[in-house]
Amino acid sequence: MEAKQRRVLRRLRLELAEQLRVEQPVQYLYQERVVSQSFLEELEAEPVGARRTLKLLDYLPGRGPRAFAAFAESLRDEFPWLCRRLEEEERAEEEPEPPAGTLLTSSSAAFLEISTRLASLQRPRGMDWIIAQGWI
Repeated sequence: MEAKQRRVLRRLRLELAEQLRVEQPVQYLYQERVVSQSFLEELEAEPVGARRTLKLLDYLPGRGPRAFAAFAESLRDEFPWLCRRLEEEERAEEEPEPPAGTLLTSSSAAFLEISTRLASLQRPRGMDWIIAQGWI
């Protein structure tokens, strides 16, 4: 499992624990060989549903590169809103965040234009130049 997928599972941990019942998804994960028979038995022995979910979430990151996609797919029928949430969060992790202290790309051109105009105003200019710029 990739680091971004681990971050998604960590970020959605409480939401998943509250809303997910793992009985159905874990059978799909067993079928796809993401979880082992011994883990399946261990999970079924856990008495509380939320603890089962948390145990599964702790287990998944170590189950290889297919684990996240298989987990999302296991939710598609019974918990489609959680599947969408996982996919949205994974896509959001892929979008690079601008470095701290930089402007967003969409506003960079406007900022540059305004900065240039302000800098040019600091130099003394004649009325002809101001009219040529279209400011009057």
